[in-house]
Amino acid sequence: MISLDQVLLLQNKVETAVAKITSLQEQIARLNSDNDALRAQCAELTKSLEEKTELVSSLEAHQGKIEEGILNALNRLDTVENTILNNGEDGAQGETDSSSDEPVTEETPHEEGDNSGNEDSNQAQESSELREVAEEIENVTETSQDVQMAEGETPQNSDNGEVEIF
Repeated sequence: MISLDQVLLLQNKVETAVAKITSLQEQIARLNSDNDALRAQCAELTKSLEEKTELVSSLEAHQGKIEEGILNALNRLDTVENTILNNGEDGAQGETDSSSDEPVTEETPHEEGDNSGNEDSNQAQESSELREVAEEIENVTETSQDVQMAEGETPQNSDNGEVEIF
């Protein structure tokens, strides 16, 4: 026959098993909710990765235009720099030519007017070329900003007020 001690021992074992089952069910529910949260986070990260991949593809597609614009601006700057340097050398050669052993005579006002007219013409040409280069650089910057804005990003300003392109 079954003794009272055996029944109590069985009852303790059943209660312990029920407590463990309850604990495991709670743990399973917690792990399921963690799993759901991780799946949602994974979906968000996957979507973000797809958006970034599209952004990179778009930037790669526009990279040629941006590089071409920058190279054109650099070439224009080289041209302007060469023009300025050549004009500076012409002026230096004129000074060395005038420092020959021949006596220096004053030029008539008519000749000075012609000379200053040439300098003004050269300065106007250099100024116009500089303006064109500045406009070209501005167009490249705007194109790059348009690409960023089309992708949903905003250009970031640096400390000196210029727009940084990423």
